[in-house]
Amino acid sequence: MTCCNGSSFGDADRHFDAKKAAGKIASFREKGPDPTTRLIERSLAQTGMLGGRLLDIGSGVGALTFTLLERGMSSAVAVDASAAYMAAAVEEAGRRERAGAIRFVRLGNAYENGLRRLKKNPFRTFIHPVSQMRDLIARKGFHLAERGETWEWCVDVYTRRTA
Repeated sequence: MTCCNGSSFGDADRHFDAKKAAGKIASFREKGPDPTTRLIERSLAQTGMLGGRLLDIGSGVGALTFTLLERGMSSAVAVDASAAYMAAAVEEAGRRERAGAIRFVRLGNAYENGLRRLKKNPFRTFIHPVSQMRDLIARKGFHLAERGETWEWCVDVYTRRTA
């Protein structure tokens, strides 16, 4: 398998299955956004970035996408590797009458390769060097506007000045 080619959809589907998707969407409906989603929402609010278009990579069942559309984003592209998570997000978009505002794209990558290896789960993701990612982002005209952290995640918000 080569980096970033999405060739492991079957493995992603086994790892992120319909049962997990149903649990995630039920939790979102009952409790609202989780701490990481709230962190991203706060970070975007602090940078004044709650309008415009959203690219949600690793969108899962769409909690962040739905939360930010409610806060003012005009549209979103939701990218995920799991067919079950994507199906749950599509269904939820219809339930929330937001299907027209979201383009769903199935593409691979997630996290936890070491744990998967121990469990003999063949699904793998790829991590690119942070310095190379930051350089690429800067070359495209973006700058770091906000950083937030949870015990599990670091959230960076980049903005690009328009001419």
